[in-house]
Amino acid sequence: MARKSVHLKSEELKDRQDVADFLNELADKLEANRVVLRQGLNEVALDIPEDVDLGIEVEEKHKRGEIKHCLEIELNWLEERVVLAAAAPPVKQIKRPSIRAVKNPKAPKVSKATRSAAKTMRKVKNDAARISSAAKQLARELAKT
Repeated sequence: MARKSVHLKSEELKDRQDVADFLNELADKLEANRVVLRQGLNEVALDIPEDVDLGIEVEEKHKRGEIKHCLEIELNWLEERVVLAAAAPPVKQIKRPSIRAVKNPKAPKVSKATRSAAKTMRKVKNDAARISSAAKQLARELAKT
């Protein structure tokens, strides 16, 4: 199971201009690839990568005759773990025994529909690979212009 640790959490009432100033300052820090957040004695420094998932959620909560509006902005990214090749143990070449197919009379028979579905899946996979390759080529061509 994934482990989660909260380093800083804040929720406080501010006027709209203070919120706008905070968001503008955050945007400047994002452009500089480094965000430092402080709350009291807590400080969290984040190195922001080039590609980030941006999530935006707007919701309304109706409770006791009141409507509470919520706008959430969430940034997500994966931290790359660097493994040094020098730290890895040397790789040994191992001879593998040859494997040959042997019919097993007790094995269940594969239906014609299953074989057809497997063939269709291979075809879809090949088509997806061709589409992906074409999309990458198009992106390269567009980048040149």
